[in-house]
Amino acid sequence: MDIKGQAIGIVLENGFRAAESLKLATHLKPMGFRLIGVGSNERAIGDNHKFANTRKYSEINEKGLDGLIILSHETPALLRLQDELMTLILAINGLGKCIGSIGNGAASLAAAGISEGRRVTCDPPTVREIMEARGEFIDKPVVVNGNLVTCKYAQYIQHFVEAIAIIMEPVKS
Repeated sequence: MDIKGQAIGIVLENGFRAAESLKLATHLKPMGFRLIGVGSNERAIGDNHKFANTRKYSEINEKGLDGLIILSHETPALLRLQDELMTLILAINGLGKCIGSIGNGAASLAAAGISEGRRVTCDPPTVREIMEARGEFIDKPVVVNGNLVTCKYAQYIQHFVEAIAIIMEPVKS
């Protein structure tokens, strides 16, 4: 796969699941992706993730990222309150770039309005939010719908990453 150097933003906020970010990085880095931790501020991003490159939402935009992944969060409602995150999700989606979520990270997709009319998987407590946002819940480990890649639980990260890589591989002419 020819994905070397493509930048993926990983949303890191207070309450994100650090083990999930480390497992994700373990799969993405060897494939050649450049990982950028993004969050609302330095304190929110924290230092539990081991990412060398971090940026605040205000320091990055959709042109600086080739994709975005939203991890599970202890309090997903807090992510919905991040206006800069919702703006970033909408902008990346508007350009057709890859957006992924794991577990309740799908709640942010629903809050941004990009799950409407799309097939999505998520953890059971998040299903209601997806349905209320007019998304279609699919009870599978990983679901791909256009540029959207969703993962039910972190235990399926390897399959999730493989789907992300396929979506992000440049089309050869």
